[in-house]
Amino acid sequence: MSKEEKRVKVLKAASDCFAKYGYEKTTLEDIGKVVGLNKASLYYYYKNKENIFCDVIFHEADVYMDELHNKVKTAKSAEEKILSYLGERMNFYKMVVNLHNLSLDTVRKVEPVFYHVYEKVLEKEAKYISTVIDEGIASKEFSATDSYRIARVLLTVATAIRYKEIHMSLVNMAAEADYNKVLEDIKFVAQMILNGIKCDR
Repeated sequence: MSKEEKRVKVLKAASDCFAKYGYEKTTLEDIGKVVGLNKASLYYYYKNKENIFCDVIFHEADVYMDELHNKVKTAKSAEEKILSYLGERMNFYKMVVNLHNLSLDTVRKVEPVFYHVYEKVLEKEAKYISTVIDEGIASKEFSATDSYRIARVLLTVATAIRYKEIHMSLVNMAAEADYNKVLEDIKFVAQMILNGIKCDR
């Protein structure tokens, strides 16, 4: 088995362990047992649990983004595609939190750790959304604009709204964030931004 095949096997084992025990309770020993590696051998592939978690999330995001593109491509307009994408993106975040048994406090702690992963995913998302905006410009739905910049703004605002809700939920000691409210607010603000670049009919 090649190093890459072994690494993929480690990621699958880690994902299963996170789902079973939760991120905080999972240890490198737990993951090693599943793939038949001791802790020292596991270090050959990953230096710590945080690095493994980053790769797990990046892999899941990659797979989910492909599914996401297929889900939204049937939307009739560029605006509908973007709003649908932002909604499905929120569903992916909820799925990650639930699948890996992440408490709100854990979410707050681990998000800075995989910032570089977030940036890689964000770059892919921005390119996709800018392509959709360009389609809208070509069809005269949107006015000519800096599509990549608008895409980055949409994603930054969506992330900021989510962070605020998580922070307020921690302050109020809520069991979980109100993701329905997050989604409503994201779509409301995104709609205003997109209205600003629509062509006058």
